[in-house]
Amino acid sequence: MKYNIIFTGWKENLKKVSFVSLLRDRGGLSFLSAKRTLEALLLGEETIIEMPLETAKEIKKEATKLGAKCKIVEVNRGEKKIMPIRRRIPSTMNG
Repeated sequence: MKYNIIFTGWKENLKKVSFVSLLRDRGGLSFLSAKRTLEALLLGEETIIEMPLETAKEIKKEATKLGAKCKIVEVNRGEKKIMPIRRRIPSTMNG
């Protein structure tokens, strides 16, 4: 089963370089995708990344410590409702 981690905002003390490194190292994103996620977050846009639940939990925990605001939601493939997400960032994670 897949899950989405949705980055919804950030705190003033966001550790930007560490956030990008977290997305690259644990999230499987390329540098460019991680940087785009950060840029969208700073512009107030929500971003969504699909990944396995354990990875999403790990990233949420660390990202929150770094100053990002995020939540995890289950991906429901049969659902027809479209979420109002501005950017969908591709993950290279398998699983």
